[in-house]
Amino acid sequence: HASFDALFAALGTTAAALLVSRQRFARAAGAPALAVASFFSFALLGAGAWAVFVAAFRSGVGAALRLALWTGSAVIGSYVLLYALTGFDPIGTIQAASEAYALGISQARPYWYWLLGSPVAFGVAIGLPLAWYALRALGRRDPAAISLAVVVAISALLGFTKGETERIWLFMVPLAAVAAVSALPRSRVQLVLGALAAQALATELLLWTIW
Repeated sequence: HASFDALFAALGTTAAALLVSRQRFARAAGAPALAVASFFSFALLGAGAWAVFVAAFRSGVGAALRLALWTGSAVIGSYVLLYALTGFDPIGTIQAASEAYALGISQARPYWYWLLGSPVAFGVAIGLPLAWYALRALGRRDPAAISLAVVVAISALLGFTKGETERIWLFMVPLAAVAAVSALPRSRVQLVLGALAAQALATELLLWTIW
C-alpha cells in the first residue's frame, strides 16, 4: 500500500524543484505542476510559497513577484477551468474542510499551544539531526532554510493543520533536507542517516498515536 502523504510530498517536491530551477522552461512547468499538486492537497501550495521566497532571497523581489504572478495565475486558472468543466467548488471545499477541523482533535488545546507546538512537532517529526542542521543553515542565512522557516511560521499562524502537522507538513521534509544540506558536512552524512533511521525505529516501537 502507498502512503498518500508520501505521494503528496513527491508532488510538492517536484513542483518546488521546478519552480526554483534556474532554467526558464523548468520554472514555467513548475506552475502547472503546483496546480496539479494542489488538487491533491491544498497544503501543497506551501511548496509554491517556499519557491517564491527562495527566489526573493536568491534573486531579488522582482524575480519573486514574477514567479508568484505566474504561479498564482496558473493555480487560479486551473481551478476556474475545473469549475467550468465539472462544477468543482474549491472555496466550498476549503470551507467544508475548515468545518471538519473545527470538530477534530485540534480543538482539545488552545490556538497558542499549536502556534508553538506545531513547529516543534514538525522539527521532531523530520528527525532531530535534520532539524539541527536546518537550524544551522538558517543561522547562516541560507535561502532555502530561511524560506522554509517563513513557510513554517505562516503555516503555524494560520492554524489550519494544527494537530496534524506530522502528516500534513510531510511535504516540507524534502525542503528541510535541501535546507540542511548546506550546513551538513559530507563526512557526517552517514552518521546523520543512521541517527534518523534510529529515531524512526524508536518512534515506531515506543510511541502510539491515533494515526
